Amino acid sequence: MVYRIIETLIQGLDEAIGGGFTRPGLIYIVGHPGTGKTTLAVHYAYNRAIHFGEKTKYFLLTEPLSLFIDRIRLLKFERLDEFLEKYLSIEGALPLGGYEDIIKAAEHVLEDIASGGYQNLVIDSLSSLIRGLNPGEVAGVLNMLFNAISERDLTTIIIGEIPMFTEIQLPGVEEFMADVVIRLDYVDKRGEGLVIRLTPIKMRLGAIDRKYYEAAIDVDGFKIIGPLIQK
Repeated sequence: MVYRIIETLIQGLDEAIGGGFTRPGLIYIVGHPGTGKTTLAVHYAYNRAIHFGEKTKYFLLTEPLSLFIDRIRLLKFERLDEFLEKYLSIEGALPLGGYEDIIKAAEHVLEDIASGGYQNLVIDSLSSLIRGLNPGEVAGVLNMLFNAISERDLTTIIIGEIPMFTEIQLPGVEEFMADVVIRLDYVDKRGEGLVIRLTPIKMRLGAIDRKYYEAAIDVDGFKIIGPLIQK
């Protein structure tokens, strides 16, 4: 396998993070609720599907599958139906269902990945695991996933949440293992209201400037508007 950078083709993102995502590699996207973490991951998967024919396995841990599909369908991507039917495969499990349900779903995900038909994996989200399982169980799921994907030519995105009003303790291993780390949060822009701020934290390949960028999400997906000016 050749360790390389691949384009996300999301407006402004590749330039902001030093060229794109890594392959093989682990991408950690962490941020406040509603800042576009899932939209970013789906938009990336869509772009890689439509432009390069890549398939994505999506491990959904945050909400029922039907609700997730309904939310994706709010996006006005030109070839959305084709993407959903041919290029996106979703395995859903809610952590409140218990450890055995999560393990069974994770095994299904890894069986599909082992078939070699997927180039991308999204785990959405790490925070849901932490809310629903005890620390030992979370470690068991993560070890199972990380060991299975570590030697595959795969781009893996892990989503984590930073609560607005409470605290949640993330394992921390995802930050150290990640090749790319992106943080999304809300900040006040010139006293006019909250905007989404994207901060590139880490990139193993290429150079990042660690500047703040203003981001936005709408029916066209995720986009970088430009450098964030707060003064």
